[in-house]
Amino acid sequence: MGEGSDHVLTTADGGQTWRDVTPPEPAPKEGNLAAQGYFADAGAAWVIYHSQNEMVIPAAALVWRTQDSGQTWQPSLPLDLQGLNEFYSPSDLVFADSQNGWLLVHVGAGMSHDYVALFRTQDGGQTWARLLDPYGDSGIQSCQKNGLVFPTAQNGWLTGDCGGVMAGAFLFQTADGDRPGSQ
Repeated sequence: MGEGSDHVLTTADGGQTWRDVTPPEPAPKEGNLAAQGYFADAGAAWVIYHSQNEMVIPAAALVWRTQDSGQTWQPSLPLDLQGLNEFYSPSDLVFADSQNGWLLVHVGAGMSHDYVALFRTQDGGQTWARLLDPYGDSGIQSCQKNGLVFPTAQNGWLTGDCGGVMAGAFLFQTADGDRPGSQ
């Protein structure tokens, strides 16, 4: 699965043959589907879909999860998209372990700002809590975000750059698993 792709494929023979194990995500009313995924091992994976037309904010956004190599998929409860009205573009879906995961969604832009919502699951992807208010958490909303990593359930980093407006890259860090705060 790559950026701009809506299919999840798996192989058991080193890439000689592939099997389609795509979750049953309905097609959007506008645009084509694209997906972001996290593949922990040969059996465990999480996938979220979005319209390639970023201006389409879904009525309900779900994160699909499998523990059996895509034979069966279970949807999460819908993400809290309340108040999001510019656009919707998931970019990073990461997990520290089988229970703790984070999802970064770009939801707006303007004047050297990349507005994002950050979601967290602590139950393997069944439910997702929104940690960041994209229009209220001012420090973290400036410049472009381009990477998210959580090597443990407590320690995570969000990276980005300001595209020449400010020199260098930036790094937000968290040590409690919640919203990245210190720069």
